Amino acid sequence: MADCPTEPRSERTATERLLGLLERKGAARFPRGDDLFVDHLVGVSTIVESWDCAATVVRAGLFHSIYGTSRFDEAICGDGDRAEVRELFGADAEELVFLFCRMRRSCLLRCMTLTRDPYLIDRGTGARHSITPRTLTDLVCLHIADVLDNNTRYRCRPANRGRTSWFLGHYVQTAGRNASVRLLAALARRTLPPRALADVRRRL
Repeated sequence: MADCPTEPRSERTATERLLGLLERKGAARFPRGDDLFVDHLVGVSTIVESWDCAATVVRAGLFHSIYGTSRFDEAICGDGDRAEVRELFGADAEELVFLFCRMRRSCLLRCMTLTRDPYLIDRGTGARHSITPRTLTDLVCLHIADVLDNNTRYRCRPANRGRTSWFLGHYVQTAGRNASVRLLAALARRTLPPRALADVRRRL
């Protein structure tokens, strides 16, 4: 990976590169609920950008679930595509997305409460991978942005107005909206930027 660029080598915008990749994979019109998959990808990237996250995290938001996740099984790209994705979006962003797609979400929530030695557990193999506090912060930002965008899209549907989406179900056993917001904010307080915490309270 030493010769892979940290920054992508392209004059096209990151969104243009994403659309080109989805087109080549036959996923440019891939549905995601009532919207398109690409709408959700751009939505997550827009959220983390509004939080003043690093450019690497903003780029990662654009393709955060492209390898499939524990809650989105439709992998657009596989391990054989990683070199192309690195070239398009940069090695740091691709590595962050690969971790995001491979991790167990429950482990990420536990790590948000740790004071040192954060780690992830691979959802496929069960292997444990040590990560840096910086990587943990970036993954948490992506995760919370993913939850926020999905919840916003869910609640925009007429039948769901005023309801909290199932994406928050892993935070609390009862579906009380206020309890979900308080717990999510408490878990994130040590990790997320101030703008992100404000966004959590506003959007949920």
